[in-house]
Amino acid sequence: MLSLMMRRQAAKIQYTLYIFLTVYMWLIVIGRMAGTLLNLPVTSYYKDFNVSDWLINYQGGFVRRGLVGESLLWLFETTQFSPKLCVALILVVSMTVFLVVMYEVCKRMNYSMLPVLLIISGWTSSANAYRKDFIILLLAFLVFCLLIKYLKHKQITVLVAFQLTSSLTLLIHEVAIFFIIPISFLVVWFYDNEKIFCKNKMREALSIFIIPIGTAILLFLCKGSYPVAMDIWDSWNSAFTLYPETQGTMPMGQAVEFLSWSIDKIVDFHLQLNFRYHEGGTVILYYVLMVVLMLVMVQYIILLNPTYRKGVVSKVDNTKSLSAILLFQIICMIPMFTVLSCDYCRTVLYVVASSIFMHYHLCKEKIILHLPWSLDCKYFSLVDSIRNQKYLSSYWFYLFVVLLFPLSDSGCIDVPGCCYVIKEYNYINIKLFATLSHYLFGYSV
Repeated sequence: MLSLMMRRQAAKIQYTLYIFLTVYMWLIVIGRMAGTLLNLPVTSYYKDFNVSDWLINYQGGFVRRGLVGESLLWLFETTQFSPKLCVALILVVSMTVFLVVMYEVCKRMNYSMLPVLLIISGWTSSANAYRKDFIILLLAFLVFCLLIKYLKHKQITVLVAFQLTSSLTLLIHEVAIFFIIPISFLVVWFYDNEKIFCKNKMREALSIFIIPIGTAILLFLCKGSYPVAMDIWDSWNSAFTLYPETQGTMPMGQAVEFLSWSIDKIVDFHLQLNFRYHEGGTVILYYVLMVVLMLVMVQYIILLNPTYRKGVVSKVDNTKSLSAILLFQIICMIPMFTVLSCDYCRTVLYVVASSIFMHYHLCKEKIILHLPWSLDCKYFSLVDSIRNQKYLSSYWFYLFVVLLFPLSDSGCIDVPGCCYVIKEYNYINIKLFATLSHYLFGYSV
């Protein structure tokens, strides 16, 4: 009787923590949306990465990420609309639509929204500011839907729509190469129960992915140069004049300047940030713990912890297959975690959202992938070993993670005194990590 009462009390505490974290994260997400709309046009500069990334266009020739910038330039030349205000509106609208779509998916699949809210809220200082992420994730939802429909019904119009939508997503941001193409190829390859290597599979895969892969190759070849970057930046001179920030020549934006960097310089830059030093004293221990805990947190909140609806526990079905997709997406995104990016919250959001979307469409159409027996056993044994770490499946652990890591003040509404508290809170945490790294790894702070 005593043990039963203790279990009930523990369940009530878990439910209370779940409600607290969910409400807390929703408030932060809404605050970030309001802060983006109110602050970005005023406090951000054209040269900042979160603004200049939107300004990349095709005025210097075809380059990666130029499609949105070309559209914004046309809109400015047509309406004289402020580029920064336009960026803020696109961010808020795309984020709102993404949250609505994700809420509907989680509701239908009995998933918890909490891990997605934790990531979007930017509760680590690595979040900085979101850019085109919600647009490409919404397009990824559509890409997966079209792919599954084509495999199910074999309609040419659906195939063409898939190829065009996936190519459009890559033109908006090349990061989609890592979380859309590999998982889509995996689904196509193991959709039926034919032999792994056969002419039919190779022919079908080639017909499905030839245009998206061709687009990816084109983006790699047309990566840009310094003259191209100068032409892109100069194309916005009229906007800089109409909506000025400083006197004199506007310094080139960081994202536009990146187009002039070589692959070696880009890789070395991210290695420096990720594994040696972070701006402000954050070092390797902070990076490792943050990425590992975020991924573990996502794993357990979605899969091992039940969803609470009005105090009633709802079990999640097909959790093992979602675990497998999550693990596969994490592996595919390793380049983004190491040498191609340092925005961990954004990278983890790609992993989680794309995994949930693909799993939703597979379950909706009742599709089961036919992996080879040996691969199936080894892969799912790894998945099981991750899932069986029961000591981590507690909301107390995630509450500790939320309170431990530095908060991001870049997207919050500027409440008097709030930013000061957050910065002091961040300073204490970063110094703690830096001191631990100094003693464990020998790095000087």
